[in-house]
Amino acid sequence: MHSPRCVRIMNMKVLAVCGFFSVIITTYLTLKYTAVQHAPVSKDLPLQHLDQMKGPGSLEMHIKPFRPKPTLTKCENQQVLDTRPLLSVPRIAKYCNIPNSSPPGDEGMVPKDLKLMGAHVVIRHGDRAPLIHLPGDKAPPLSCLVDARQFHHLPKLQNYEHVMAQAAQIEDDVTSEFSRWAMYPSRSECGEGQLTGQGAMQQVLNGLHLHQRYAEPPHNLRLDHSTVAVHSTVVSRTYQSALAFLYGLLPQFDRKQIKIQSTPTLMFCDSKAAPGSVCLCPGLETLRNRAVASCRSEGAAAHSLATYEATTTKTLAQVFGVSSAALPSPEGVMDGLSRYACHSIPPPCITLTNSSSGSRCTTTTCIDAKTMEGVWAPVDAQSRCMSKNSNFLKYSAVSTHGLLLRIAQGLHRIMLGNISTNNDVSQNPLFVLYSGHDNTLTPLITALGLKEAVWPGYATRLVFELYKRASTPDVRAQHFVRILLNGKPVTSETVFCHSGSVLSGRDDLCEFERFYSHIVSMNVQEFCLSLRSSRAQNLRRKRAQKKTKKL
Repeated sequence: MHSPRCVRIMNMKVLAVCGFFSVIITTYLTLKYTAVQHAPVSKDLPLQHLDQMKGPGSLEMHIKPFRPKPTLTKCENQQVLDTRPLLSVPRIAKYCNIPNSSPPGDEGMVPKDLKLMGAHVVIRHGDRAPLIHLPGDKAPPLSCLVDARQFHHLPKLQNYEHVMAQAAQIEDDVTSEFSRWAMYPSRSECGEGQLTGQGAMQQVLNGLHLHQRYAEPPHNLRLDHSTVAVHSTVVSRTYQSALAFLYGLLPQFDRKQIKIQSTPTLMFCDSKAAPGSVCLCPGLETLRNRAVASCRSEGAAAHSLATYEATTTKTLAQVFGVSSAALPSPEGVMDGLSRYACHSIPPPCITLTNSSSGSRCTTTTCIDAKTMEGVWAPVDAQSRCMSKNSNFLKYSAVSTHGLLLRIAQGLHRIMLGNISTNNDVSQNPLFVLYSGHDNTLTPLITALGLKEAVWPGYATRLVFELYKRASTPDVRAQHFVRILLNGKPVTSETVFCHSGSVLSGRDDLCEFERFYSHIVSMNVQEFCLSLRSSRAQNLRRKRAQKKTKKL
């Protein structure tokens, strides 16, 4: 008889031995199963012959042979991607106008015997978030923060955000139409149509450029809060663009002394500021609409649009997963795509699997540089057509007359020496800034007769300079006007001086009297009366036709 203690010890030894052998058996079976499962199998070997691979005591299992997944190849009709960076396309780069350094330009570059008397400048606002959201586009919002790190060589530009943040702490005039907006882009995400930090940088550089050309030698034009006047449309991006421009232009930026005048129209027409202006012309918009319809249905612009609709829209629709009919006009598409083109954001692509031909393959479609050129083609073709269309020429001449009259009269007052001594810059400033839109610049460029008949890029500037050549014993004093578009002299292209430029080459000057007489002599009032009369006759004719149909 074994004692209970001995029995317990013996039982424990038996259990340990059994457990040891069970582990060995389990391990053996696992290895055996794995070897059978991963044994090489011929594609031609029938499944029943797998029994031959089983050894004595092997588990009876149905083993599924290993089949690697087929590799998808690219379809034969694969899009050949244009790998050029979007900004390497000249037209895109021109529109985006990336602020890499001080903008080039010949402002102030005239013979030494000419004295700069004053200047009026019309600008388009800087880079903004798109106004159009393309259907199916999942791009993240643009940043509205200012990043001036690349401008370490321009201390004033690097200090822009700090100075503006301090200026924003000063209590604003609550009656101002601009008081509800921030003075500069300062949000992490841009809302629709808001000025980006990049757009602010563009305008600061514009201001710095003109300060260097005008306020420094040889011209030494006095530029301060008492000699500079600013006008802006009541839109946040034009208001912020004007402030950014002023920050670069003025030697000292004093928020308390800044007075920005608001304008209710895109064309800055003001009959009080410029007597003789006609700011209301019923039926004028009809002329523009006729020009748009005509260019979309006839000639090279219509052909370019048809090509775009037959080719480029298919790529856009496929990438965004919508129908071609859901896309806006080419201008709207270009606006929506500007977030990619102007901010170096990788444009969208889509990869689809195609198995219709019996073998599976993939197609990758991207919005690349070639696609962007395809969008720009009808946009520019439309602009060129509009610039030559008789209806749009009339529309441009009338709609911009108030602004041109304002510029002509302002420069004329400077020429006569009627500079105010009571610091009332709204009456006789030496420098005037008009912060507007593409729809301000386009008809203005057309009315002047300039060759640059394309959609104006961000921060476009149109400059009107007034110069004086001092009198001599033999020659009385002379005054000249000089017009520059984005720094390029274009005076000799204008309708009032295309054959009367007195100085050729880069100087490109024209007698001021030619410019002034051309603007002042235009009888816009009579044209608008005839347009209203014609419009009334058309309405009566349509009513009569409706009555005839009823009868």
